[in-house]
Amino acid sequence: MKMPSEMGPPGSDWENSPPPDERTRRDFYQKLRRQVRDWAQGRDLRTQRLASIVLAAPDLFHLLCRLMADSRTPAHAKLTLGIVLAYFVSPIDLMPEAVLGPLGYVDDVALAALAIDKLVDSVGEEVIREHWAGEDDVLDLVRSIVATVNEHLSKRIVGRLKRVIR
Repeated sequence: MKMPSEMGPPGSDWENSPPPDERTRRDFYQKLRRQVRDWAQGRDLRTQRLASIVLAAPDLFHLLCRLMADSRTPAHAKLTLGIVLAYFVSPIDLMPEAVLGPLGYVDDVALAALAIDKLVDSVGEEVIREHWAGEDDVLDLVRSIVATVNEHLSKRIVGRLKRVIR
């Protein structure tokens, strides 16, 4: 089965086809993870740490979508989530994937982590954990991403990302 990026435009037959099954999605994510790990292998430690952040992208995107659909998420928080989701899918951002390869997803993941960190005050830790499909504790991961981003990205980029979710 083809992944969404391999499917045709809206209005084509793919709109009526069932979504990929769990095994297909898992295989896709495992392949993506392998490709990112292979790409980062042998590079400097900073690049390897940033590449490890990229691996959280699918799980964070999924979490943002689930929180967006949850009635316990306040409207102002949903606005922020919508902005972050739009940033995730936009080809125009601070660190473009087309130029930087896998490292281009670092800003997307960083923005998601910053938004989730801010969202804890609005919805509570239990709601965020309830929707988490990834491994490990989501809030530990978010804190780790925020710390890594603050350490390895320029203050200018981090400042711009924070302004997006104000």
